[in-house]
Amino acid sequence: MADLTFKITLAGPSRIGKTSLLTTILSQGQDLFAGTKVAFKPGDTPTEARINENQNELRACLMTDEFNVASLSATQNLVNFRLDMTVSKSKIKLDILDFPGEWLRPELRNDEKGWEEYNAWIKESSVLLVPIEATLIMEAMSTRREKGFMIENLQISSITNIVRDWAKARSQVDSPSLLIFAPVKCETYFKENNGSSDFSEELFDKAMDEQLYGYILKVAQDETKNNHFPLQVQYHPVGTLGCVDFKHGFFDKQGVFKATYDRRDNADFHPYGADGILISIARHAAKYLEKSRGFWATLFGIFGENKELAAAIQDLAKKEFHSRVKIIQEK
Repeated sequence: MADLTFKITLAGPSRIGKTSLLTTILSQGQDLFAGTKVAFKPGDTPTEARINENQNELRACLMTDEFNVASLSATQNLVNFRLDMTVSKSKIKLDILDFPGEWLRPELRNDEKGWEEYNAWIKESSVLLVPIEATLIMEAMSTRREKGFMIENLQISSITNIVRDWAKARSQVDSPSLLIFAPVKCETYFKENNGSSDFSEELFDKAMDEQLYGYILKVAQDETKNNHFPLQVQYHPVGTLGCVDFKHGFFDKQGVFKATYDRRDNADFHPYGADGILISIARHAAKYLEKSRGFWATLFGIFGENKELAAAIQDLAKKEFHSRVKIIQEK
């Protein structure tokens, strides 16, 4: 039996939709591997239970006319998600670590041991996935007060620190690195599934503003400018439901953004955009395969199913991205 593990760090504030993003990656990945010998599924019982819970919550919310993001359960502890690509006894494991978003606020960090574990994980991860709340960026920037609340809700300073630590660690290793910015809750701004307008370019421009994730991007670029393997940076917008539109939002007395969504008429549950993230990770895995050609030649030459798994990853890596995906930095 031969396994390969890729550690992935997930960095985002509370209730941004991190678990829903992983659920979407899993479901779209299963679609991508349909008809092949590759099984893509949760790698352990806790992951299966958490994803099943999230899927049930999403579907329950869609049974009502109005969808309230705050009704979804938030991560309360450090959570290790594992997704496995498997052919027979051979696996490629995607190990993804998530943490309670409130830990981004030092005064609310009640588990120092867990935070230390997360920081250690950061340094060992070759992939960093940064979810971005699209609705907050697009709907809450009309006044100076709202802009301040938005930056606080997105925890830009804390996310910057995480990205800086990760980038510094990647500058000390001789292997590929991948940074993905992934706006979520994007349905309102795209035409898929009976949407009315396309604001994809406006979303990209606002998300990558120099005071928001554009600043975080610059930090990552500065820290890795001398890397032997250039930092790969991509932008993958995701519709985690695919059938809702933003209805209204407001900041409560604590400055926390609350949003509700309406289900579109004649629109079905149809997530999209996360397939590009999995394709990107497959390309990243293929770079590792190429870098370690001697090791991989041995590994995938032992058993026939290993060759099939390697071929499936390479086939996935060759798939094209949607036009909304942005390759921010490749070389």
